[in-house]
Amino acid sequence: VPQESERISLYRELDSMEREMDIREFRSRLVDRFGKIPPEAAELTRVPRLRRLARQLGIEKVALKQGMMYTYFVDAANQAYYQSPAFGKMIAYLQTHIESVKIREKAGKRSFSFANVSNVETAVHILASISPLPRPPALPQRALHNFGAGEKLQLRFTIPPAYK
Repeated sequence: VPQESERISLYRELDSMEREMDIREFRSRLVDRFGKIPPEAAELTRVPRLRRLARQLGIEKVALKQGMMYTYFVDAANQAYYQSPAFGKMIAYLQTHIESVKIREKAGKRSFSFANVSNVETAVHILASISPLPRPPALPQRALHNFGAGEKLQLRFTIPPAYK
């Protein structure tokens, strides 16, 4: 995109996109207006999806540098997150990719480092593969309706193999 003001406008538009359909339409408009999308611009169009996937997994920040992806989580005081299905999915992925994923903690901030992530496309692929991992079973809604005041609620869950 030759004009800087138009380029900035396009960056802002892309940055505000949440839905995959909007990103596809944006890419299509770019092709219609400017021709084939160069690899650098194609990488930029993948950033909103990476951001959305990270948010779904409870990741506060993603950084790509020197062939590594770093995913940063909330601080250790937020115990609810570390017991959530989202973090369970991250742990399940770690357990099956021990050779390429490491847990880190620095100044109370926890993160994972993923090796061999040279671009946004690879980062998207990794987070997309984590997202569909199984979740622990949810409590049926009818069980909540039958629960009376003063009663003790006892739950038993079977832990899926992905979490063991």
